[in-house]
Amino acid sequence: MDSCHKSRSWTVLGGWAVPPSVLYPVFGKDSVYIDINPLMPAFFRNGSILPDWKEILLSLITPQVKKPVFIAGWSTGAILSLALSSLLMPEAMVLLSPTPSFCRRDNFRSGTRKPVLQSMRASLETDRENVLKSFYSRCGLDDFVPSVTYTLDELAAGLQFLEEVYFSDEELQHLSNLTSSKLIFHGAEDLIVPFEAGKYLCSKVKGVFFEYEGSHSFFRTYSKEISSVIENG
Repeated sequence: MDSCHKSRSWTVLGGWAVPPSVLYPVFGKDSVYIDINPLMPAFFRNGSILPDWKEILLSLITPQVKKPVFIAGWSTGAILSLALSSLLMPEAMVLLSPTPSFCRRDNFRSGTRKPVLQSMRASLETDRENVLKSFYSRCGLDDFVPSVTYTLDELAAGLQFLEEVYFSDEELQHLSNLTSSKLIFHGAEDLIVPFEAGKYLCSKVKGVFFEYEGSHSFFRTYSKEISSVIENG
């Protein structure tokens, strides 16, 4: 195990419908891995996202966060890592395949159209297996067999979260003022979160951007290289 993994215990948040164990090769066995999927229903009440969802997230994971705080996240977990970083002011933040908004908005075009997520959510109840199979394929996880079976509520809440949540310019400005290290990694052929979204976010939070060939799960191919960058960052 390299010295990055020995010297730092990261709090690592995984992605939608994927256990965070896929990130073990990057952050090592001594880090804390948080499966974000079971948390998602707690962010909603009566079908609407709660305004204090960030504080709810923090309260749910606080017992698992080690100090000093090093936050990392992939995909949906990267969005949640932005939220946590705004509250915890970590020593360092690492984001893989991140975006300030999963969906397109008037002032942000590098996202997915909302009807795509709405269609996925509608299909979950009757065709969950194919919804997930298609998603994994677009992630570059064709060979992936999840070790966890998530509930319909967890998966649907995660998709609704991605439909609704975005970080405003003001929130990104706050993150840019953090003195912590901010490393951002993205695959150039990402079909889930456009590469341009990661570059845009990086410029807004004043991070350092690293581009790799590959899909949404590019880190599976480049885990050693990414670990080395993190160690030296």
